[in-house]
Amino acid sequence: TDTATNAQNARFFLKLIQDRNSIEGLKNGLSGIQLLIAKKSSEIRTVEVRDCIIKELCRLALDELGPPLRNQLSSCILEFVVADSRALFPIVDGLIASLIPQKSDHRVLPGGRINAWGCLERVLTFQGRQCASRLPDIVSAAKHSTRVGEAAAVRIAAARACCTAVLAASDSGKHVHDEILKLSKVLLADKLPNLRNPAAQLALAAVQRWFLFHRFVSVADLVCLLS
Repeated sequence: TDTATNAQNARFFLKLIQDRNSIEGLKNGLSGIQLLIAKKSSEIRTVEVRDCIIKELCRLALDELGPPLRNQLSSCILEFVVADSRALFPIVDGLIASLIPQKSDHRVLPGGRINAWGCLERVLTFQGRQCASRLPDIVSAAKHSTRVGEAAAVRIAAARACCTAVLAASDSGKHVHDEILKLSKVLLADKLPNLRNPAAQLALAAVQRWFLFHRFVSVADLVCLLS
């Protein structure tokens, strides 16, 4: 039957991702999961299979992947959380936990942190409003990933994803507003040239939030905020 075939296919594609035998195998595994998502297969929504997919996608995000595979992974994760909203918070929480040393059970290399932030940014771009309650954790993780001494690509990816989270959260998460402003000020003063643009975008997002909260912002207020 189609149901039995889909269940068998889901296990096969997950095995390809779990084994990590080759780049081609990972691509095929992700493509297979994406195909089942596109077909709206009921098997991937069962608790057992869904939890296994969440686990493997989050684990794969911690590997050092090249840009093409990283893009495919982020697309697969986004398609999965759109198809099954119950997967959204477990995946977002799993990615955030991997970026905070105190919460991570594994040592994540810079390439893995770039992947995790890239996947988060992709999800937050389309599902950020639903993840507004996770903004404090995202800001906390961004502080770790943008500190001086971290790899430049990780710092940039963290600033971009944090900015996306701030914009998507709109007027929620008022209690972390001061932390967002502090982080944006620190990044604006950083000496890394390629960090300045994402830092400026984060600062702009912070100012927009300030305007939402206080309704009126004078030029003096802006100078005070970012000085």
